[in-house]
Amino acid sequence: MKSSGSTLLKGLRGARAAVQAARQARVAEYYCPACGALTDGKLKAKGSMAVELILWLCFLVPGLIYSVWRMGSKQNVCTECQAPGLIPSNSPRARRELGT
Repeated sequence: MKSSGSTLLKGLRGARAAVQAARQARVAEYYCPACGALTDGKLKAKGSMAVELILWLCFLVPGLIYSVWRMGSKQNVCTECQAPGLIPSNSPRARRELGT
């Protein structure tokens, strides 16, 4: 029984190593013209969570409207500088600025 457990553990370690290697080999999806970083970006909602919470606690309708607006205003931002306006890394502008 111990040998099947150790075989499973070795298999899981091998799978983890393969996933990590694939992540490192992957090319970033977006180029940030503000800072020049290659990044995958992250979704960020406009507005403030604190304002949303206050509106929900005080008034139901304004809280709902503000929440819908925040969820609809999500955009990709750079993970390095938080700037919006990421462009695909394979676009002509990104290639020109990267020199590839």
